[in-house]
Amino acid sequence: MNKYNVALRQDWCKGCYFCIDVCPVAGIFSKAEEIGSRGFQPVVVNPDGCTGCELCELLCPDLAITVSVEEANHEGTKKVESPVLLERGEGELLR
Repeated sequence: MNKYNVALRQDWCKGCYFCIDVCPVAGIFSKAEEIGSRGFQPVVVNPDGCTGCELCELLCPDLAITVSVEEANHEGTKKVESPVLLERGEGELLR
């Protein structure tokens, strides 16, 4: 079973909250309780339960979200930047 990590670059986020709206798993993205230094409630990330669908990454207008996966294999784990990446031939990656 793969585990997904969700990284949010707070300094890029403008607080549009699209990530909260498009995520099919409730609770991964939420608004912080307090107003941040930029004048809005910053987004808080809890990646537990992430399915790796990447809707948040694909629809974030600020490119502030990156979803990565750790694939389990017989040699341990291998971090892949995006589950959308496909391996072809000699390890050439396509997106």
